[in-house]
Amino acid sequence: MTNLFENNIDDFKEKIKALHGPILILGGCSFLGANLFRLLTQYRNDVHTFVLNENSWRLEHSSKHNVELFQTSNDELLNEIITNIKPSTVFDCFNYQYSSTPQSIKSVYDQNFFASFKALSLLVNTKLSCYIHAGCIRKKYHQHISKDINQTPETNCFTNAKTAIGDIILNYGNDYRMAVINVQLPETYGPLQDTTNPVIENLTQSATNQNNPSEHSKCLFVDDAINLLFTAALKITDLKFGSSIDINSDSFEFQDWKPVISIEKGIKITEDWQRNYLAKNNHNNDGSTLDKTYSVSAIIACYKDGQAIPIMYQRLKDVFCKLKIDHEIIFVNDCSPDDSENIICEISSKDSKVIGISHSRNFGSQSAFKSGMSISSMNSCVLLDGDLQDTPELIEKFVEKWREGFDVVYGRRVKREATWFMQIAYKAFYRVFDYLSYIPIPKDAGDFSLISKRVVKEMLKFPERDAFLRGIRAFVGFKQTGVDYIRPERMFGVTTNSFFKNIGWAKKGILSFSNKPLNILSFLGITLFPLSIFLGCMQVLSKLFFPELAPPGFTSTISIIIFFGAINLFAISVIGEYLAKIFEEVKQRPAFIQNKIIKNGSTKNL
Repeated sequence: MTNLFENNIDDFKEKIKALHGPILILGGCSFLGANLFRLLTQYRNDVHTFVLNENSWRLEHSSKHNVELFQTSNDELLNEIITNIKPSTVFDCFNYQYSSTPQSIKSVYDQNFFASFKALSLLVNTKLSCYIHAGCIRKKYHQHISKDINQTPETNCFTNAKTAIGDIILNYGNDYRMAVINVQLPETYGPLQDTTNPVIENLTQSATNQNNPSEHSKCLFVDDAINLLFTAALKITDLKFGSSIDINSDSFEFQDWKPVISIEKGIKITEDWQRNYLAKNNHNNDGSTLDKTYSVSAIIACYKDGQAIPIMYQRLKDVFCKLKIDHEIIFVNDCSPDDSENIICEISSKDSKVIGISHSRNFGSQSAFKSGMSISSMNSCVLLDGDLQDTPELIEKFVEKWREGFDVVYGRRVKREATWFMQIAYKAFYRVFDYLSYIPIPKDAGDFSLISKRVVKEMLKFPERDAFLRGIRAFVGFKQTGVDYIRPERMFGVTTNSFFKNIGWAKKGILSFSNKPLNILSFLGITLFPLSIFLGCMQVLSKLFFPELAPPGFTSTISIIIFFGAINLFAISVIGEYLAKIFEEVKQRPAFIQNKIIKNGSTKNL
């Protein structure tokens, strides 16, 4: 296991050794409790913990031998466990944790009041050296609640519960002479923190404030917080039992204790842990385990989309965090002339799940998608254009359909934000394309889609250099369905597809999946050949039997020549298009050339 305290471990060793054992940590699945348990179990074997959730992600890589479920309704079992452990030092971290998910009033009180009250009542008559309760600074917590969370009965009961437990501690210290104190900590942050906690964002902003030297009064790195708990445990005999210790108080008892981790250093340690530990262990931002079965590789084709890339990234992360699925985000920079590569590099430095590919030149979106698909590692791929016209939030519905058993889920554009002419033109194309194609083509379905891994594997077998992926996607078959959505306009800039480029797209699709243009030419040939013989015979007969009625010849001859000449030219042009496509394919040039790979903030030439 990685040592989370390697930056400050020397300050802990002597105090850890001096603590009276056995040691019991209440709330080992909370942020503070988990850090405390992981630290102590590295240096002592008499450490136990009670948890409210035995499946907590924070304890996944810790020893489960000394982890017990704290069942508040079973006094007999709890008494038996405590009798067996015979704890001498108790650290109560039930009260000091943050929840990113909505909680009922009952669960708030269970977690923040009744669990600690139950523990105090069970331990009051045991031979304790000390009972250290880790709580919040009441004033700071009240400010946090009023500033960051809407006032509701659920949020108000947080304040009530945290205030009430302080009063209970005071009562047990005064009336029962129990060696218990309440250490009021400010906001604490560090490894194992739920990254949805607003303290993380607030810290990043405050780190730029060079004129505020007292940031430790607002936030405290977890190493320093644990060091303070150890100090309180070792000096409890010098304190008034039941009292509360506030590091912001003028009468703060431990003048020899000072925080040693600066805000800047603490942020860096936390960000490094978030980037490496969470990604490595497949955890979501709130620490929950990610679903690896329905994992997604988001592949974004980028060309002149530098402004949209950070927004696309954040929207994708929000979707994946909500779905709690394992994922990777692959940005394919198709030799964009803007700063897309630098933006992708910067994002990847903060998130190891972000990968970038830079092409040696612009190969087009179809090649960009294939390039991303070729390096994807998840169980599905979602293809998106980088201009935000493909809405990332639709991925939630894609995954829902995937879980129902569909291998391909495509976005169906029921409406698009475009001129009336382009709306009609797009509608007409998909219907003409479907009519001409020798396979059924979903109407109004672009590249935006979720494609399962086995379908991706089959699609990558197709040797076409000039691929038309939405056609290939239909060709491979499997179980497919569509999800309706409204396609918005580009968020930034103007479209890179002109009218003539759209004509080229239409030709690519039709020529790739239809023989009907050639069939039409064959039909015209078969039809016009007997017609020309018939007209020729009519001309000869009229000359023989009705010479005075026969046309002089010039006009009719020119008309026939122009008509058949136009037919010939059209036929040659259609055949030429097919020949050009064949010529392009037989040269077997690569569909794309990957120039650079971007990972973890660094760029590597390929």
